Amino acid sequence: MVNIPSDWVTQSLGDLGQVRTCRRVYQEETHSTGPVPFYKIGTFGGTPDAYISTDLYEKYVSSFPYPVPGATLISTAGTIGRVVRFAGEKAYFQDSNIVWVHIDENRVDSQFFYYFLESFPWGAVEATTIDRLYNSAILSTPIALPPIPEQRAIADVLAGFDEHLSNLDALIAKKKDVRDGALEELVTGLHRVEGFTSRWKSVQLSQLVTLRNETIAMTSNIDIELENLVPGEGRITGDTTPRTSSSFSFRKGDVLFGRLRPYLKKYWLANCEGVRSGEIWALSATELIHPEFLFQLVRTRKFLSAANRTTGTKMPRADWNLLKEHMFLLPPLDEQAAIASVLSSMDAEIASLVEERAKVERLKQGAMEDLLTGRVRLPVHKEAS
Repeated sequence: MVNIPSDWVTQSLGDLGQVRTCRRVYQEETHSTGPVPFYKIGTFGGTPDAYISTDLYEKYVSSFPYPVPGATLISTAGTIGRVVRFAGEKAYFQDSNIVWVHIDENRVDSQFFYYFLESFPWGAVEATTIDRLYNSAILSTPIALPPIPEQRAIADVLAGFDEHLSNLDALIAKKKDVRDGALEELVTGLHRVEGFTSRWKSVQLSQLVTLRNETIAMTSNIDIELENLVPGEGRITGDTTPRTSSSFSFRKGDVLFGRLRPYLKKYWLANCEGVRSGEIWALSATELIHPEFLFQLVRTRKFLSAANRTTGTKMPRADWNLLKEHMFLLPPLDEQAAIASVLSSMDAEIASLVEERAKVERLKQGAMEDLLTGRVRLPVHKEAS
């Protein structure tokens, strides 16, 4: 149990303000395009897919509750407790599913309050199976308040972490753009690796790849399901411990490709052997193609476009009988290796940045736990009255 410092005050959020929400917007009042984005619970914190008119926006903002710049918006459905700090941009938010606590900023610094809410203080919700964050749960949530100068100092430290994370996000996105551009140019022959001039051949995919179809008893320590393949990233995540008594096998060097909903771009170059879901192909390279080059080929727009010639509507699946007929340009094996090496180096640089970002995120979470509970105190200069 954390001992709150004696000069901090513990109150409930209901002591500090009221829960508020925007006016209800009906479906017939929204449009697919428009001047004012309308965020629903499914697009909260992301890209809007609905808009309202300027007239309706101005009418509702002038007549009904609306968040002030700096207010923290909270999701009360879907992903419960997700928070977004409102910057004051022209936008509108779905009533009841997106709320905020209207606080007295003489008692609570708005940025400190944002970080408190980001720490997910909804203990009663976390311990139950309810799928909604009710106003009563919000208002009864306790908060430990340091003096205002210390609130601001804490917020400044945590904002420094967020700035670093934002800079890393921008750098990772830039590196991915460069990598993706190089991939399309190198794997399709639009740009050649220096020193290579041999002609490329047009080869049918069925000559480059065989589908591994062995079903084996569970003897592996790794089991890859669709949810383990990170879309568009070429890596795996989550629990990969065996989950069934038997499954399809894969070998080191196989390229795993999610054939269900292939537009999700789920693929991975296996660095070990294991078992997999039947919804995942194990593409085994023939002697004509390096496994590393095959992995890069699978990531190209041409391959993904061909894979998306699917069968089925509700559960679309890539059709191997269609895909195997496609022709692809293929360089000699030594150039394949050189291309794969260039792209693998780019992937490694991106992976290093992603790991750095995860480390900074962990440091931030630790700092939040220490600073928001008073376990670690910051030196604070008293503000002039």
